[in-house]
Amino acid sequence: MDSPGSALEVLREFFRLGLLAFGGPSAHIAFFRQRFVEEQAWLSDEEFAQLLALSQSLPGPGSSQLGFAIGWQRAGLLGALCAFIGFTLPAAVLMAGFGWFIATNTQTDWGVAPGWLQGLQVAVVAIIAKAVWEMGRSLCPSRNHQIIALSAACFLLVFEWSFLQVAVITAGFFLGMLSLRESARVAKASKPPGKLARQISAPVAGLCLLLFFGLLFLARGVEPAYEAAGDERPMALMAGMYESGALVFGGGHVVLPLLAEQFVSLRAINDLEFLAGYGAVQGVPGPVFSFAAFLGSLYMPSEWGLGGLLAIIAIFLPGMLLMMGALPFWAAWMRHGWARAGVAGINASVVGLLGAALYDPVWTAAIAGPRDIAFLLAVAMMFFSMRYQNNA
Repeated sequence: MDSPGSALEVLREFFRLGLLAFGGPSAHIAFFRQRFVEEQAWLSDEEFAQLLALSQSLPGPGSSQLGFAIGWQRAGLLGALCAFIGFTLPAAVLMAGFGWFIATNTQTDWGVAPGWLQGLQVAVVAIIAKAVWEMGRSLCPSRNHQIIALSAACFLLVFEWSFLQVAVITAGFFLGMLSLRESARVAKASKPPGKLARQISAPVAGLCLLLFFGLLFLARGVEPAYEAAGDERPMALMAGMYESGALVFGGGHVVLPLLAEQFVSLRAINDLEFLAGYGAVQGVPGPVFSFAAFLGSLYMPSEWGLGGLLAIIAIFLPGMLLMMGALPFWAAWMRHGWARAGVAGINASVVGLLGAALYDPVWTAAIAGPRDIAFLLAVAMMFFSMRYQNNA
């Protein structure tokens, strides 16, 4: 690793990436490696691989957690905060503005989708289907992985969604421990990961983990969003966002069913508005979790700046606390085969969770007839053509 840098340097680099990093979490990771390993030499390949493995195995926004950790390695806690702000700010401002526009546009009946909004919803179906396919190929390489994923999807489609995501993820961990031990042994690294240049002390890590679980306990005790009014709305917004951010395994697209449960099922907003924002976030650079700024400004339209800010802080906070809390113990924990197998089971169950969300609420809310199916096929063909050109 190069010599320690300044927080201002970190802010500048990540703000630049926040303006240019289109393409979702996988593309963000590629951007980070090219910039901070190959060009700037802030990290070695080994250090980057260790941070990447940790970010992909924890709940929360994987690429943003990775950026947060890179900033911390470069310039300490202030550098980590600057990495988060720089990478998130452009998308958050755009999405908060879009949420305010929908909330305050009195000339449009949002109960009936205008053409452009319906098009966004249909595009979301193709985007989620693509994510399910790619995640399935990478996270479900064996028959046992696929059985876990299909079981999770079937369970969530048969029963109601409320509170079941956590149970499915937990079950995935134990099923992985029981059935994926051999895959975990095959995937074991040839040597233990080396130490990072900047370590976190065990007491600080323990405090971060304590805050994570304490805030999650408090968030679960807050009244649902649709029951909140007046001064209670900011607290309800932050509680819903924190709980969703704490329980999301698998990255940005998987946050969809959790946020839908928090804000659509509880009647805070309607599904048309929700999918409009999710479609819009695919067209902005930076993290998919910036979708939270859209929901925050839509939920609190009279003060969209405050709603968007509170939502962004609350949904990213649990992932950052977990990253700081787990970093000192990660290498020792992942030496155990049961831990690697459990993480693989979680990832497989996440594929099933996202597959269930592809049908409900995404497909059921967006596809109303033959025209929608025709447009969906056209978008899918565009994705296929782009992938073919990239592989050529």
